[in-house]
Amino acid sequence: MIIEGISSNNPKILSSAEGIATAYSNFAKDLINIPVPSNIASLHLKMANDYQRNAQAIRGLIQAETNPLIGMRALINYKKYNDALVSDINKLSTVLQLK
Repeated sequence: MIIEGISSNNPKILSSAEGIATAYSNFAKDLINIPVPSNIASLHLKMANDYQRNAQAIRGLIQAETNPLIGMRALINYKKYNDALVSDINKLSTVLQLK
């Protein structure tokens, strides 16, 4: 969606990506409010932080056309935090399967 907005120079498409960023941010806030056992508390917090960081990265990507430096950094960060989130979800899955 963001790439489409940049390549077509369509700010309406780019602004709709804000909804995605907001969804990530809201999910992070909701996730942090879910009580979890102490053995996964740090992983739980890390996942919530990764969702929040992904939201920030998406907001940076939205700025790519007007501020390429922020956009490039946001792209790098999005990949990094998304990879971390996938890793954390896999770790959580492993922990839950051991129960």
